[in-house]
Amino acid sequence: MPALSVMFKTVSTDCNLDCNYCYYRQSHQGKGLHRIDPEMLETFMPQFMEYVADTRRAVLGWQGGEPTLAGLDFFYRVVELEARHAHSGTAISNMLQTNATLLDNDWGQFLKTYDFLIGVSLDGPAAIHNRERKDRGGHGSFHRVMAGIDILRRHSVAFNIL
Repeated sequence: MPALSVMFKTVSTDCNLDCNYCYYRQSHQGKGLHRIDPEMLETFMPQFMEYVADTRRAVLGWQGGEPTLAGLDFFYRVVELEARHAHSGTAISNMLQTNATLLDNDWGQFLKTYDFLIGVSLDGPAAIHNRERKDRGGHGSFHRVMAGIDILRRHSVAFNIL
């Protein structure tokens, strides 16, 4: 049986970048931070793990905006809830799509320990990437993305480029 998948907008449209082409670009400016309600996660996870009990395979995708803005504590809670509510023998896969600019050694260790598959958003060589994917100050993000990729490599985290 195939795995059953679910995708979360972890932080809604919140992002630390201001990409030229982002269709969420102005949707929440000045409206505060948007996060998954912890109570919703507490309610959802046991229900989802029960739903996938017959297949014993669960795939969870974490996107944003920029999902790492939710913080490591949020994701530690996610994997704790997954483990607590999964039926014995359930294979759980987590995928996270990120711009990689906020990754550090703590993130690298966590992502490796819990075997997350990471998708890194990269728009090409530095000149192209920096033209399109700027921070809120108008500066290109290519070197910060590459530093995040280096964190993933150093911690042997599986990743791909989108």
